[in-house]
This record gives sequence, structure tokens and C-alpha cells, in this order.
Amino acid sequence: MIPATRNDGLRLQLSGADVTSLSALGTLPGVVVLAAAAANGPGLGTLIASAAGLAWQPPSPPALPMPGASQACPGDGTYLLEGADPAQWIRVQVYSAYLPASGSAQVALADLYGGVGIDDVSAANASAGLTETTQFSLTNVTPSLITGVTLWIDPVGSGAGTLSVSSDGTNFFQPHYQGDPNVLTWSSIASLASVSVWVRRTIGAAAVSNPRLLNLLRWAWNGV
Repeated sequence: MIPATRNDGLRLQLSGADVTSLSALGTLPGVVVLAAAAANGPGLGTLIASAAGLAWQPPSPPALPMPGASQACPGDGTYLLEGADPAQWIRVQVYSAYLPASGSAQVALADLYGGVGIDDVSAANASAGLTETTQFSLTNVTPSLITGVTLWIDPVGSGAGTLSVSSDGTNFFQPHYQGDPNVLTWSSIASLASVSVWVRRTIGAAAVSNPRLLNLLRWAWNGV
């Protein structure tokens, strides 16, 4: 698939750079993993080369991970590989002269900390308390208008209870599922346009210190 036309088309950015949730280690010859969707989850995925091209098998669900359809990679370039669930994608740079005709390689995906909000609560922060607000952008990198945009806080993240989000920088909410009445919404975002998202981390005084907090945002849209 062509990048920026599928599920990677609406990106969270900070100062113009994409915010990533997972690191990737391991690959096939001729393939560089540029980004992996948070929906993959941490674990061991598999890149598969065959006569049909490249395929991606995400690490989850662990009971029955299934590769997506093979993507032909006829020349050098950037490609989007999807698992059986298209939300579980990776974006890769391919150097076709080095691709093997067949084979597979494991790709270890691991959580990245510090992308959205502070990634830990130091003893000093926990003792005195801390409020920190960061302005991000949701950017439509597709060539099309997208509609029905929603954003909420993943309740599973270890830092979820300390996060709140805002679409105006003034009114903050803690929506934890897409149907939450406080979910952030935008009717549409034009091609190559952005909307602002403010994320606030609030640590109460006398809180327990934590060296590692995982902050996760989720968003959905229509129109591509």
C-alpha cells in the first residue's frame, strides 16, 4: 500500500515530527522499518518475503497472529505493510536490490516512553506535585478530506489517570473510550491541514514516584 493513504494518514505530531509509540529492532535485508502502529502492541512481529512481495505478521493477538496480504515492492521506495487487521501496520523503506527472494525475519517491537507527556514521575515531582501541558497537532497527511475525527485517552496506559486532553487549550477532559460524551471531536480535517490537541499531565502532591509511565492516545476518523 502507498503510505499516507490508509490507517497511517492521520498523525500525531510535535513540532512537525511524528510522535511514535513503538521502537522496532530487526528486519530483512533491504528493508528499514520506519514506523509501527501502536495497535501492533509490543512483542515479536514477522516480516515475510516471497515472490508476491513483503507481508507483515504483527505480534498480537498472541493466540493467532495473522499476516496481511503481501505487498509488491517492485522498486526502491516507502511502502505500508498491514497485518490481517489493517490497523496493525508498519511503514518500511525498501531497497529492492537487497531484498531476498524468500525468507522471514523477526521484528521486536517495544514501547517507547516520553512521546506524549512526561515519561516518569520523579521523587521530587511526586512530592511537590506537577502540572505540565504540551500542544500537539493531529495532521492529515492524506491527499483527501477526512471526516468524523475523534480522540480519547487509552485507559490501559499506566499514565492514563493523570492525563487530560483539550481541543482549545482551556477546557480539559478525560475521555477514555470513543463513545465518551467528552471525547474530542472535529467534523473534518482538510488534506495536509492540522488541528491542535493539548495534553495535560497532572501529578498531585505526595503522589507515588514512578520511573516509567506509558501514555497512550487513540483517535479515529472516516473519509480515506
